[in-house]
Amino acid sequence: MHLKHILSSLALAATALAAPTLSPSGTSLVINSCSKTVYVYDVASTLSGPHTIDPGAQWVKPLYFDPLTGTAIKVTTSLDALSKGEPQLILAYALNYEEKSIYYSLDTVSGYDALFQNKTVIVYGPANKDIPTIVWPGAPSHDGTKAYFGDTDLYFQLCA
Repeated sequence: MHLKHILSSLALAATALAAPTLSPSGTSLVINSCSKTVYVYDVASTLSGPHTIDPGAQWVKPLYFDPLTGTAIKVTTSLDALSKGEPQLILAYALNYEEKSIYYSLDTVSGYDALFQNKTVIVYGPANKDIPTIVWPGAPSHDGTKAYFGDTDLYFQLCA
């Protein structure tokens, strides 16, 4: 009798582990309001990109949970910036399904590209939600990590 219970428990656990990762309903949207083309990389346990965003264009991807890492949306001004160690503007986020929340921050690696200097870079959400914003008016500032509890979209506007 105990063996049957143990086998049932193991089968249930295996089914739970094989279940697909839940998807949030939100999206990440990068808006290029700059005068120059930018390149976006979606980095988690895998790398996607570069995705080209011309001036006035946007790039959209559903927010997703990577069980191994958080997610970084890296923006550069050259196609080979990641391999050459050139400046990267990074919106990092992590989803927490238990809390039904998203944690996000803005940072740089290898400096701050001249394209964004003296321009506003902003991370915000839909107007109908009280999403904590991150605003860099012309230069990086370390606003810390922000959090929102609930489903939302995140907008990452360059040269606003």
